[in-house]
Amino acid sequence: MGVHTNNTNLAVKSIVAIGAFAQLCEMLHAEGYSGSSAESGAGIDWSAQAHHYGAVARSYAETWRVGTAGGLLGGHVSSWGSNGTFSLKYNLVFDRILQTNLFEEVIQTECRVFRNLKETYKLEYGLPFGGDASSLNVSNTTGTFSTFLLIV
Repeated sequence: MGVHTNNTNLAVKSIVAIGAFAQLCEMLHAEGYSGSSAESGAGIDWSAQAHHYGAVARSYAETWRVGTAGGLLGGHVSSWGSNGTFSLKYNLVFDRILQTNLFEEVIQTECRVFRNLKETYKLEYGLPFGGDASSLNVSNTTGTFSTFLLIV
């Protein structure tokens, strides 16, 4: 199958990264770090930065959720504009690891779809990454394992 353009899984990674940046800004604010230098003398309002980037991440996550509806078995599509498709959204695991909490509803939906696909298609050993059972490789194992981490 190969890599699709407009891959929705990669967009998840970017959105979670923005949410994680908002968390970093909040940590800098909590530590009282001003970000000022002897040259500029101006400090950075880390609280305002955290609020801004947190709002951007939440907005992008909602846009992603709405824009990717219509996937296989009620899940989210594999690439923009490809209704009825499915792919492992293994980058969702970073929403849990980094505790950005941007995609909790999506994670629940994708885990349900993953379970239903396994049952519907009798996939004893998980989902093939590239749509063909012979495509077992490191990417497949990593993607399936990351999806497993979301389920447990």
